[in-house]
Amino acid sequence: MGPISRVQSQQQTRAALIEAALAEFSEHGFLAASLERIADRAGYTRGAIYKNFTDKYDLFYAVLTEWITRHTDSLSRDLAAATDGPPQLDLLQEWFDTFLVPQSLTVAYNEFCAAAASRPKARTLLAQHQHIIRSQIAAMIDDYCARAHIAIPIPSSHFAALVAALATGLANQRSLDPAAIPSELYGTALTYLWIGMLDTRNPE
Repeated sequence: MGPISRVQSQQQTRAALIEAALAEFSEHGFLAASLERIADRAGYTRGAIYKNFTDKYDLFYAVLTEWITRHTDSLSRDLAAATDGPPQLDLLQEWFDTFLVPQSLTVAYNEFCAAAASRPKARTLLAQHQHIIRSQIAAMIDDYCARAHIAIPIPSSHFAALVAALATGLANQRSLDPAAIPSELYGTALTYLWIGMLDTRNPE
């Protein structure tokens, strides 16, 4: 096997830094995370971080984007292969429980969201992250509607916004008071949201 190209080397470096950053943010949160420790974890110098990312905000955004893209792609494939009904709801429930925001990143994510209130760059990156989530959900809705020959009464992008808002809202409440917000509430609420939307197509 021949030597890797410069592009491949850069891709490997970036991937290693993102993996190391995921571990660092999981252990220390966003505010206390150290770029020096991230570089050490990945086996690079701090300069490698700045060759690939503007700052810690940019690196955390890359961690979130890589995570949600990888697991939403997996969800999309699994949903397409699953039968309608409970099996698909189980997959969506698992996505909510585990993959929407990795549980280990809850503290870091909340700190990043708080920073977005006063830092324009953090706000822009958070908005971009939310846009990615909505776009991926909308693509799954479009795919399902095409396969099931269903026409929904609102744009898929709007329904995706409702799905994402429901998920993030319940996730935030659950992180504060888990006993009051049962995990399965997401699947239940999503079911009623979907049924209610479809019922509006044929008002009595």
